[in-house]
Amino acid sequence: MPEAVIAVAQEAPFRFDLDTFTATVRQRWPNARFVPATGRVASVTRGQWQIPDADSWPDQVLVEFDIEGQGLMLDSPEDDLRAAVIAAATSVPDFPGDGSVILAEWATEFIPLRPNMTAEEILAARA
Repeated sequence: MPEAVIAVAQEAPFRFDLDTFTATVRQRWPNARFVPATGRVASVTRGQWQIPDADSWPDQVLVEFDIEGQGLMLDSPEDDLRAAVIAAATSVPDFPGDGSVILAEWATEFIPLRPNMTAEEILAARA
């Protein structure tokens, strides 16, 4: 099970775009690696990001990119880095501030995300 899920409401017009998310990730973590999905898995996911890079485990976040752009599933033993990746996701262009994107599996309740949140805000929401 992922340790955090960023989910976009079904009825929301916003979707994560892989190219836009890629630009955001590369700006912060230039050595991050994207591994495209293949085979049957490609019907549900575009692939997985390894942030900051493929050789940094355990200080790494694996980000699964939903095929429809409605979700990012984050796995990592590193809370600070995971919070930084979540914050980066809120900085993509046109990220909505209407509560249609939430953070799940992070705290006991869903957390509505808003544009340009900081890693510190994300960590504080977990407490």
